[in-house]
Amino acid sequence: MRGSVSKRANGKWSVAFDLGPNPATGARRQKFRRGFATQGAAEAWLNDQLPAAQRGNHLDPSAVPLGDYLDGWLASKELVLKASTLTSYGAWLGRVKEQLGAVPLAKVDVIMLDRFFGELARNGKKPRKAGGAGGPLAAISVRHCQKALGKALDDAVRKRLLPFNPARDVEKPRPERAPLKLWAPPQVGAFLRATADDRLSALWVLYATTGMRRGEVLALRWSDLQLPSAGQGRLRVERSAVAAGYRVVTSSPKTAASVRSIDLDAATTAAMRRHRARQAEERLAALGAWTGDLVFCREDGSPIHPQTATYWFQMGVLT
Repeated sequence: MRGSVSKRANGKWSVAFDLGPNPATGARRQKFRRGFATQGAAEAWLNDQLPAAQRGNHLDPSAVPLGDYLDGWLASKELVLKASTLTSYGAWLGRVKEQLGAVPLAKVDVIMLDRFFGELARNGKKPRKAGGAGGPLAAISVRHCQKALGKALDDAVRKRLLPFNPARDVEKPRPERAPLKLWAPPQVGAFLRATADDRLSALWVLYATTGMRRGEVLALRWSDLQLPSAGQGRLRVERSAVAAGYRVVTSSPKTAASVRSIDLDAATTAAMRRHRARQAEERLAALGAWTGDLVFCREDGSPIHPQTATYWFQMGVLT
């Protein structure tokens, strides 16, 4: 059984090979595949397909529905991707599956994806309440969805299920850049005074004086801190707390440069010492139910969800 590779008028390469006669009618059956960028890519795909065709059990993997492929791709990444990234990809690819899940993988093209992402941008925002209206989805969210699909289809190309990745050629919306709203020193001071009696007042002090990211602060352990009885302290950033759906997981920082040491001024060090003393009282009150060694946590030692910390901050601003 043989196959052939030929160059088309548009400069792309195509493949054709026999699948053997139809068992019911005896008619000749052939498999065609177009769109390969190079002769080598076309020949490599043909060589992958011929053994199964010669055995009479050829099944083109690219004919599987896109939704099934994406499910399998996510499952294959469980031990490769961070839990938060896997959750994010799953959510965005779920949007793709809702609209395009039944489309055969080989039939997914740039025009189809342009239409899908265009509609996602126009009306992709999900309503907060059942029966409510949606609305335009932020450009950065559309880009996240494009990135997730692009990663999945990159693997399809690498495994020779697709000749090229159509997600790489879709129109990319320009992210809106909202102006930064920076607090002046008097505003920072007013906020810290207003939250001075808060159970987690030291959390807000650390945010204000170090510039640490939300997840970095929430992942701090007491073993990361040096708090002398007087003078300045020091802490080490080695991990970050991120949300994987409703779960809080610990991850490495965003970049290698994010692993760093930070000097604490005397006032921040004092605030951290007061927080440690307060937490020691909570540990005793928990009567052995306390878990973990987090610096900032709930009353039983369990982690704080990053979105919850943001909500508490916003409540502090409003009050």
